[in-house]
Amino acid sequence: MKVIFLDIDGVLNYEKCPYKLHGVYFVDPEKIKLLKKIVDNTGARIVLSSTWRCGRFLQDENPREYKLFCKLRRKLEEYGIRFYSYTPIFDYDKRRYRGDEIKQWFVNWHANTIDNFVILDDDSDMEPYMDRLVQTTWTTGLTESDVEKAIVLLNT
Repeated sequence: MKVIFLDIDGVLNYEKCPYKLHGVYFVDPEKIKLLKKIVDNTGARIVLSSTWRCGRFLQDENPREYKLFCKLRRKLEEYGIRFYSYTPIFDYDKRRYRGDEIKQWFVNWHANTIDNFVILDDDSDMEPYMDRLVQTTWTTGLTESDVEKAIVLLNT
């Protein structure tokens, strides 16, 4: 199985993204199409590593965040993209990084064998997986060049 660890901010939305929802940058359909191109060309599954994943637990204590997560999930499903799994959520007071969350996801994962993976993220705190990072930027989000890099990494 191939996996894409997906961030949202700086990947599917960006600095001048025209799409907002409740005052928050929402996903750009053009960026979703680029993500879909990776999925279609590799058969990869999506593991949400973005902080947006936290919203799925907040129905009672933060309904706004929960609704944003649900709208994100539904928007991606319009393009045939579903979340296969989520990275664990750590207590950030302990200075953990997204790479640590991904590492823990691998430790916890006991289903299908992972043949290959990439990380789509605008941050660089991905140790020990920097060689699997396709780093986007907040300025542009996901680009065609990033798509090509991700496809090569996943298919080699």
